Amino acid sequence: MNESLVTITGMDASASTPSGEGALVDIHLNITKPPSGWTGLFDQVWKQHIYMMKRRAHATDRHIVIRCMASELQSAHIPELKKAIANTDDAYRAAVATNQQLKQNQEMEEQRFKDGLNDIASKLKF
Repeated sequence: MNESLVTITGMDASASTPSGEGALVDIHLNITKPPSGWTGLFDQVWKQHIYMMKRRAHATDRHIVIRCMASELQSAHIPELKKAIANTDDAYRAAVATNQQLKQNQEMEEQRFKDGLNDIASKLKF
């Protein structure tokens, strides 16, 4: 199994605030520094992640913010957030691998083009 790219490291109680929606609180969970592009991917993964007590959540460069009742956090949401983080890590790694393969293919195509031109140039007589 791959090492996690991002992990939840704790809760930032000072950043967490009432949501204005009854007992729901915008809870800020500290995360390790995500790689570039990871947070947007997490937001996409979270939108598709389904479970019974699902709440709104999004990622920033420092937090995952989930709107829920504080008493639900440990039992209902942390396990699901961890699953979504793992799925995001997998999707991020796949996207990086795809981008690397595309770049490698482009570099190989550029080299073939240059080699072809060099071959033509070597046969020219002036």
